[in-house]
Amino acid sequence: MTKTVLLWTTFAAIFAIAMISSASASDTWLGVDNSVINYKGKNVQLLIDAADTIPKNAGEGVLVGFGWFYASGPDTVFAVTAHNPVRDSHQNPDKWHVHNVVASGSSDAAIADACIASLSGYVQSGISIKGDKMQINTNQNSLSGTLADGAGAFHIVVSDVACPNTTILADDSDSGLNLGVKFQ
Repeated sequence: MTKTVLLWTTFAAIFAIAMISSASASDTWLGVDNSVINYKGKNVQLLIDAADTIPKNAGEGVLVGFGWFYASGPDTVFAVTAHNPVRDSHQNPDKWHVHNVVASGSSDAAIADACIASLSGYVQSGISIKGDKMQINTNQNSLSGTLADGAGAFHIVVSDVACPNTTILADDSDSGLNLGVKFQ
């Protein structure tokens, strides 16, 4: 019973925040001017040059991310995200953290360009933000395939219209949320 109440309370908060976020979807920093992938032995360094100064704490109610599509592999996107109050990570859950994501098609592109079908594992990464630059350091074993060149930016949206299936979390539990992304 407590888990159900907590889930619905979280959903209500996210829904309210999603409405606010949609109204303020003009974050000047949420764009990618340039991105680079450096493979260094067993490590990978991902660099983003954003459109403006990236906040170190995106703030409560800001549901956003940057990501690279996989050129191959079981996952679709390697994403660095901030989405407080949604807590789904062991590392830095209320601020910037990393996910491997499996995406699926959206049934309404006006709302979401793609749906977040599932998160496929927790990824330990170091994230550094200085001005409009973000650097992500991770181990190659954290990647599930080869990353394609060029990162993109996105807002996370909650919509059962565009994304009729709920997102499955990395621990195989159902999030109870219909999550999608709107690319910038």
